[in-house]
This record gives sequence, C-alpha cells and structure tokens, in this order.
Amino acid sequence: MIPSKVTEIRKSAFYKCKKLENVVIRSDSNLQIIENHAFYQTSIKDLLIPSKVTQIEENAFYGCDKLERVKIASDSRLQMIEDNVFSGSSVKILSIPLQTTLIHTNAFNYFFNLQIVEVKNSNDMKSVDLHLFHFTRNTRIFVPAYLHIKKKTED
Repeated sequence: MIPSKVTEIRKSAFYKCKKLENVVIRSDSNLQIIENHAFYQTSIKDLLIPSKVTQIEENAFYGCDKLERVKIASDSRLQMIEDNVFSGSSVKILSIPLQTTLIHTNAFNYFFNLQIVEVKNSNDMKSVDLHLFHFTRNTRIFVPAYLHIKKKTED
C-alpha cells in the first residue's frame, strides 16, 4: 500500500519489479505525480489513479503486460499523460478524465488489447491525435463532437 501522505512516486521506484503484482493507492491519497518508469515492466494487474494525480510521466507503466484495469477517479485532476504511459499493457477500456488537457503523441502505443477509449468533455483539449494509438488494434474512440481528430499526416 502506498501511504496516503506520499505526493510523488519517484523515477524508477519499482522499475522491473517483476514480483510486484498489487499496488494499493487509496482514493483519499495525496499522490500528485507518478514519475517516469515508476512501475516500468512490473506485474501489476489493476490500478486506481486517485483524484489528486495531475501528471503521469513517460513510461510510468510501460510494459506492464498484466495490467488489465486502470480506474481514473471520476473527480480526477489529471492534466497530462506523457509518452508511452500505458504502452504494452493489457487494458481494454480507458476513460480520459475531464481535466486532461494534454496527451502526448505516443501515450498509448502498443496498447494491443485496448477496445474502447472515451475522452470526456474538456474545456481546454482541442484535438485528439490518432497517432496516440499507434500499433493499437480494433479500438473504438469516443470523443466530444467539438474535438478535432488529427490523422498521422497532419501537423
């Protein structure tokens, strides 16, 4: 269990801890930042991203091929999802929270089992780049009507 008073999970904190299968982050956690490679190639199966997390840095959960479920708190303050955050995981459904304004271009590469992505209405997000889902198969993406869908060839 990650203690509620922890505000950051530092770079490479659990890097390649293959025996790490369960991580409990309570919903009342003060966690704000999950740094790069924090859970890189661990064996975690499900994850709760608590509401106070504002940033998930690159490769934070890269290669977590046993990760099947990611629940982001409905009152999430998550603003930024960096490159390859969940790449190589087994997540099937992902809902991007309202406060998210920036999703880096390669955030969901190699997300082989992803079936549904829902982008919530956001005041500041203006577009979704389809390159986010590079090497992701058979994925349905639900976005608000006002968002511009950028294809790989667009600038």
